[in-house]
Order: sequence, then C-alpha cells, then structure tokens
Amino acid sequence: MVKKFVFDFGEVDIYENYAVGVINEGEVFKRDQVLTLYQYSLEAFGKKPFGYISNRLNSYSLDPRIYSVTKMAPNLVAIAIVVKSPAQKMSAAVEKMFFDKPFKYFESFEKAKAWMDHQISNHTASFQSA
Repeated sequence: MVKKFVFDFGEVDIYENYAVGVINEGEVFKRDQVLTLYQYSLEAFGKKPFGYISNRLNSYSLDPRIYSVTKMAPNLVAIAIVVKSPAQKMSAAVEKMFFDKPFKYFESFEKAKAWMDHQISNHTASFQSA
C-alpha cells in the first residue's frame, strides 16, 4: 500500500495501479462521496490509468446512478467488486448496467486484484501502442 485515506464514510487504500475502498456499515453512499473519492484519485494517480476495487466487507446502500460521476475520470479503466453475499451479487449486477467500462464482481479479494492487474496491464499496453 502506498497511501491510506480515511473519510467519515469509509476508507480507501491507494496502491500503485488501483484503489481499494471499504465503505462503512449502514452508509448511504452518495454522489458527493464519489466526488470526494474522485478528487483523491486525481491526487494519487494523476492522469495514469487506474482501477477501483470495492471491497464490500460491510453492508451499505448506493444509488447506481452515482456511476455517472465516473465519466469525470477517463483514466478509471475498470471496477471490481468483492462480494460477500447473494444480495451483494445482485446489487453488483445492477450497478454494472450503469458503468460502461470493464466491471466484474468476485467472491475473493485476490481474484479481484488479479483481474484488476490484468485490466490495467491490457489498458496500458493498448494505450502505449496507439
């Protein structure tokens, strides 16, 4: 881990190529909070391609329309969701409809991380060859 940010709604760990977010139990995750994450990702990654892994250790709610904010981050190349329950899988399936880049859910953090590394690597390779 390179850096950790702690917010009133959760925390985000920044790694070389991706951020890992854990939102607090019972939180209602809103657009303003996504904008906060966006500002910190700009600070951490600049224009470098990066991914976001949502590690759903806690139960919280969000309006999937918040994914429209991600259009402000063209260098966000993929989102991975680590789910712990069937309800979280269903929520992730709905959320996927609101994000137009690679988006996948996993039952293990290690699988999510491996997939994200692959997404970043593919994006970087295709970007450099263009």
